[in-house]
Amino acid sequence: MDMAKFDFKPIKCKIFFFGELALLLVAIRIIGYAAFTLNTTVVSSCSRETSEYHRA
Repeated sequence: MDMAKFDFKPIKCKIFFFGELALLLVAIRIIGYAAFTLNTTVVSSCSRETSEYHRA
């Protein structure tokens, strides 16, 4: 009986650990994608405004 509890707990901990790791990687990827997209949008908008300013 004790052996079953002993084996079950580490497996449960491993599942939680890898689940947390997967969620963390997904969150990092989403935040990185959002930051890259926002940066690209801001840079293109800024260069568009700058070129319009120099034309006028």
